Amino acid sequence: MEINESEKELQQKISDGIPTEPSADARAYRAVFSALKKEPAFKLPDSFAQQVAALALQSADLKENFKEKGWFALGMLALLGAFIFAVTLVDFSKFNFAPGVGVFTFLSSNAGLVIFGLIFVIGLHLLEKKLLRPSK
Repeated sequence: MEINESEKELQQKISDGIPTEPSADARAYRAVFSALKKEPAFKLPDSFAQQVAALALQSADLKENFKEKGWFALGMLALLGAFIFAVTLVDFSKFNFAPGVGVFTFLSSNAGLVIFGLIFVIGLHLLEKKLLRPSK
């Protein structure tokens, strides 16, 4: 809202204490200026700023949490849709689903590789704990 020149002059006269013509605008400006000169009757607690900041952070955390849950739900819905799509399109009568342990025959002939893999993964885990997550 733009203030025209006459209103600016009226405000300046009232703030300087110069008498003005009795009009509704002049009475309104006098009431506003007198209210602004008075201190409020209440006093905010000393921790008011910290409380407002905590509420703002809490609100931001809730929004972020809601966003994360929304993306998770959308991903799960997409996964369910893909599963339903796959189940309806695939003719499972063509497959022979006989359970077996054929995968583990590879492990029996490569025991050294399995042991090295386990030691390597454990070492990476310990290194990550030491370097990336320093204890408090």
